[in-house]
Amino acid sequence: MKLHFSKRAKLFKTDALKQLLSVVSKPDIISLAGGMPAPESFPVELIQKLSAKVLNDKKALALQYNKTPGIDEVRETLANWLNKQYGWKLSAENVMITTGSTQAFDLIAKIFLDFNDKIVLEDPSYMGALWCFDTYKLNYITVKSEADGIDINELEDKLKSNKKIKFLYIVSNFQNPTGRVIELSKRRQLIDLANKYDFLIIEDDPYCHLRFEGKAVPPMKTFDTEGRIIYLSTFSKILAPGLRVAYIAADKEIISWLANAKESADLSSNTISQYIVNEYIKGEYVEDQIKKIVKIYKPRYKTMLKSLSKYFPKNSYWTEPEGGMFTWVELDEAIDTEKLYSKAIEHNVAFVPGVHFYAHKDVKNTMRLNFSNVPEENIEKGIKILGKLLK
Repeated sequence: MKLHFSKRAKLFKTDALKQLLSVVSKPDIISLAGGMPAPESFPVELIQKLSAKVLNDKKALALQYNKTPGIDEVRETLANWLNKQYGWKLSAENVMITTGSTQAFDLIAKIFLDFNDKIVLEDPSYMGALWCFDTYKLNYITVKSEADGIDINELEDKLKSNKKIKFLYIVSNFQNPTGRVIELSKRRQLIDLANKYDFLIIEDDPYCHLRFEGKAVPPMKTFDTEGRIIYLSTFSKILAPGLRVAYIAADKEIISWLANAKESADLSSNTISQYIVNEYIKGEYVEDQIKKIVKIYKPRYKTMLKSLSKYFPKNSYWTEPEGGMFTWVELDEAIDTEKLYSKAIEHNVAFVPGVHFYAHKDVKNTMRLNFSNVPEENIEKGIKILGKLLK
């Protein structure tokens, strides 16, 4: 039988993900690759307690279909929680629940993008978003990343010479893959540019609460005066990824269009998970859980930086983020990290070659290292092996 797949189906990028997942699942591998939370951070007993409360209070309602944008009660709780944190003025109609942030990328692409449209990306950018956007055969306009976030001068130069930009996609805090944070003045400048050149900003902010040191910076949406920011975040990093609860905060009209797209995708997100998140917020458990996560991640992060300094070539560069889950390494230009990856796997160490984070796949000498899901002794062991292979 011959299968006649669509042109778009052939654009889906699965090989890298399949390879990554197949490797990190092996018990003998030291995986510095996956962007997964530490399983020991999951509040299993709390989730059991909240699940029991939800089933007792909501009964069959917790197991039934619900509204496509999310349960009204949960959306209102989320809106109030965000308003309290950031001084926003959201209502439930400004919030939509999604099945993970990946669904948010897909829905945003469906309602805003046509083939060959132009979007702006920081270079490098989050690999998962690229996989989604690649299926639209877009004209990527890439702007280099600096220590304090996207290069504003380069961005404006490119905006001047490129018309009809649909949106800028950016991770504002502890960027995946670099761990960088966009500093405050740049956040304001980005809003000004969006207003001036008439484009949207997709602000992806899954790591905002995972700060180990330094002072938090308000989300870009805080400075949004024209409804141009579509803000994305998730409970995968501060509760449990298996619940698959993420959310979008945006202008009411945008939420309405996104809900139309979501209805044909999954009808509605997991009902009981939404109610669990609702109790998690209302019960004021979030802050204590974040403290628990940071207590696990911070020493792992410190061990990674110390190990990189001890074992990696002296002409290497790596970021030293104040939070998040990743460190980004730039090596001598002669080194191809895809080839290094093959050698590393032979020595039971995994990482993600940086080429997967570039829209044009034109940079070969970088890598992303994850520290959140690796015990400290394995971090040092893995970095030592990589250092020997590099030398």
